[in-house]
Order: sequence, then structure tokens, then C-alpha cells
Amino acid sequence: MFRGLVIPEQPKEPQSDECCMSGCAVCVYDLYEDSLAAYRDAVAKIKATLNSMDVPETEWPHSLQLENGTEGRKKDVTLSVFEQMELEMQRRKQEKLDVDSATLVGI
Repeated sequence: MFRGLVIPEQPKEPQSDECCMSGCAVCVYDLYEDSLAAYRDAVAKIKATLNSMDVPETEWPHSLQLENGTEGRKKDVTLSVFEQMELEMQRRKQEKLDVDSATLVGI
């Protein structure tokens, strides 16, 4: 807690063994992305509140100061690449199902 505001804890990125890589409808990486978006929204609101209270950034908790860095952007890129891979896997799986269905029907 800082100046009456609850500082949220940044969500932990899933470990490599937490994803089965099978293109689940609700992947741990999707859940992580949702948690990260909620965390960023909460941090943005806290920063706006601290700014309105005229609290200098140098006095802010270290975790809020780090949010101005590029670490979050690196994770976004990794997450984005992973999501692209998952979408490609789903597309290929659907194409295979479509071809198999067409073969069974005799098209």
C-alpha cells in the first residue's frame, strides 16, 4: 500500500511446462494476457491518481517506476509471436479437417 492506494502485483508469466501447445480454447497464455491487461489498467489508474495528488515519480514505489521501462514490451512481443504460432496451428488443423471431410464426401 502506498499513500492509501493498493499496488497490484504483476502477474507471473506462465512457465514453459504449463502450456500443452495443443491450441486449447483457453490457453494459459491467454489467461496471462488477460491478467496482464488488467494489471496494466490498474497501474495506469494508480499513476493517474498519484499524478493528481502531485506525488513526484521519484517517490513512487519501485514497481510503478519500472512500468515505464521496456520490459513489458519484450513480453508482449514474445506473447504475440506465441499467439501467432497458435493461430497458425489452429488454421492448419482446420485445413486438415476440411480436406479430410472433402475426401470423405467425395468432392
